[in-house]
Amino acid sequence: MTCKTSFLLSSSLPAGDLLWSQIHEGKLGPLLYSSKLKIQDRTPSEAWRGQFRHDYIRSSISHCEYRQQVAHLLEAASARDIPVMVLRGTRLAEQLYGDPGERMYTDIDLLVRRAQLDQVKSLARELGFHRASGSLSDKFFERNHYHLLYVSRTTGIPLEVHWAMAPPFSIQRIDYEDLFRRARPTRIAGVPGLMPSPEDDLILQAVHLSKHASSLQGLSGPRLTALCVKESLLLWMIDLDRFLALHPQLDWDAIAKRSRSWEVAGPVLAALNTVAEVLGTSVPRPPRRALERAAYSGTLEHMVGRMSRGQDPLSRGFRALHRKLLGSTAAICLYPELARFLFPPRAWVIRHAPLRGSPIFLRRLVHTARSSGHMARLAWSLAQQTVSRMVTRSRRPRATVPEHTAAQG
Repeated sequence: MTCKTSFLLSSSLPAGDLLWSQIHEGKLGPLLYSSKLKIQDRTPSEAWRGQFRHDYIRSSISHCEYRQQVAHLLEAASARDIPVMVLRGTRLAEQLYGDPGERMYTDIDLLVRRAQLDQVKSLARELGFHRASGSLSDKFFERNHYHLLYVSRTTGIPLEVHWAMAPPFSIQRIDYEDLFRRARPTRIAGVPGLMPSPEDDLILQAVHLSKHASSLQGLSGPRLTALCVKESLLLWMIDLDRFLALHPQLDWDAIAKRSRSWEVAGPVLAALNTVAEVLGTSVPRPPRRALERAAYSGTLEHMVGRMSRGQDPLSRGFRALHRKLLGSTAAICLYPELARFLFPPRAWVIRHAPLRGSPIFLRRLVHTARSSGHMARLAWSLAQQTVSRMVTRSRRPRATVPEHTAAQG
C-alpha cells in the first residue's frame, strides 16, 4: 500500500463559488494550493487561488504556534509524571504530511487518564489556559461529557482535554487503560510524548470520523463525495488514507477483536468503507470481512439480539430479517439501496411515519446506534419501549365486524 501524493475528486460537485467555499470551510485550501488535492475539470478562479494560498500560509504559521504550545504542555506533563497522548492536530500534521502546513487544524486534542484529570486541569491553569466563557461547570461535563474545553489567555488556542472518546451514555466501551498500556513513545513538537499503538490509532481515527459522518449512511457515488465535502469530512478521510498507507503491516485481527470488544466495529467498518469509496483507499478484503463479522456480532447483536429475546413473533421476525438481508456482512452501508429501503431519509420519517411504536422508528433507532454509538443508551431505552408497544398491539384481539353489518356493507 503506497501513499498517494494527491487525490482526484469527481467533478460531480457543486459548481462555482459554492464548491470553493466548501473547500475553504473544510480546511482543504492548503492541500488544493499545494496540488495535493485536485477536482476533475474544475479550476478555481484567481481570487480563490489567492484565498487558498492565504490558507496555506496561515496554516503554516499557526502550526508553529500550536507546536510551541504542545511542546510546553508535554514538557509540563512529563515533569509531573502525567502520561498524555496527542490525538490529532499537531501529531498527524507532523507524522502524515511532509509539509505540516498542508494539514489545517484549529485546536489541541489531548487524551489523559480519568484518574489524573484533576492534575491536568491544574496544569492547564498554570500554563495560562482558562475554561471557555459560558461553559457549564466542570462537574457537569465530567459526569455527562468526555472532554473539557480550555482557551489560552495569551494565544487564544483552544485545548480539549479528553478522558474518553464518547459520553458515558454511549454504547462504546473503549478500554482507555489498555490504550495507555499499549501507547508508544514518540517525539511530538520536538519533545518526547506518547501516541496510541498503530492499531489503536486506526480505531480512534475511524471512530472519530464515523461520529461526524453518521449522515453519510446509505449514500454512495457522487452524492457521497459531495456530502463529504459539504460536511467538512474530507480532511479526516485523507488522514485515514495516509495513515493506512504508512502502516501496511497492521494487525487486522487485533483491530477486529478490539473493535468488537469496545463495541465500535460498526463505526470502524463504516469509516473504512467510506474512505475506500471516496478516495480509493485500498483496504484488504480479509480484514474487512473480519470487521463485518465483528460488527454483526457486536453492535447489531447488542441492539437487535437483546431485543430479540423472548417468544414473540416480532422479535423472531427481526432476527430473521437481519440474517436474511445482512448475511455474513454487517455494515448496512455496504448496500446503499438496501439502506435507503430500510432506513428512509430522516425528513420522510418525520413527515410520514408515527415516531413511536412503529417498525420504521425502531429501525431508525437501531441504525443510529449502530452507525455512531452516540445516544445509544437513550435509543436502547426507546427501542425497548417501542418493541413493548408493538408486541402489546399485536396481541390485542382484533375487533370483529358483526355479520349483519358486513352484509349491509
